[in-house]
Amino acid sequence: MINKTKSPEEVIIAGIRLLKERERIYKGRFEELRREIAIGVEASERGEVVDSETVFSQLQQSKGWMLGFFEEVIGGWVGEPLVREPQGEYETREPLF
Repeated sequence: MINKTKSPEEVIIAGIRLLKERERIYKGRFEELRREIAIGVEASERGEVVDSETVFSQLQQSKGWMLGFFEEVIGGWVGEPLVREPQGEYETREPLF
């Protein structure tokens, strides 16, 4: 029979291992996103851009969204203008590039 009782130290060590593994995964995804952004920025600087109508059309075709989805949902606000409250100070983060 296996003893499933863990000491507090073992639980903390297991938690730290889990956090380190998640951090490793997130860092890998962050680096992947950074590379994808760099590719997009470089393409944009070369003038290789796609207009929004083409993007929305491709999204509708690939995701199966009904025609007019974006016009009705994204551009469909009717009523009083929305007001964004002041957001306060922005935090300083490390640059992407």
